[in-house]
Amino acid sequence: MPGMLKRLIPALLAMLAAGIAVGDSGASQAEPTTLRRAVPSLPTDLDPQKQSYAIQRTILNDIFSGLTEIDQAGNVVPAAASSWEISNDGMTYVFHLRPDAAWQDGTPVTAQDFILALTRLFALGNNARLSSLFTMIKGGEALAGSALPITVDDLGSQNAYVTAPNSQTLQIVLHQPFPDFL
Repeated sequence: MPGMLKRLIPALLAMLAAGIAVGDSGASQAEPTTLRRAVPSLPTDLDPQKQSYAIQRTILNDIFSGLTEIDQAGNVVPAAASSWEISNDGMTYVFHLRPDAAWQDGTPVTAQDFILALTRLFALGNNARLSSLFTMIKGGEALAGSALPITVDDLGSQNAYVTAPNSQTLQIVLHQPFPDFL
């Protein structure tokens, strides 16, 4: 199970951003490309926060990029985050976003985008089948179990543990060390 979590958590963090295209935001539109992938069945939907099946994860990993990703050797490598620090106690993660990280329309990606994605994940409650994997975030368990709708303000006021000190920095505090968080 720990090995599976080591592969699953980065994939889920990648999907949280729900569509970040990491690349040069000033570049001209490239020619469209087509990715063909054999799949055993069609997914029911491709909502990153609602996914729960391997086929959905496979396709979503092809489409979306997040803070980090896993390379072919199984190492955590930068994606939307160019770098990150982990506190000595293993409970605070600070991600520095790539200055060229952009949405498909060229709009710069900000730390607030990741906060919004986490807010949506917790707001979906039981509809976000894998939200329980993010309860290692301090205050996340209470938010995931909340019967009330969660808003960005709620995440900020009830959970001061996911913050954006500036537009290019995201800080996440865990309630205990969780080595597989990246």
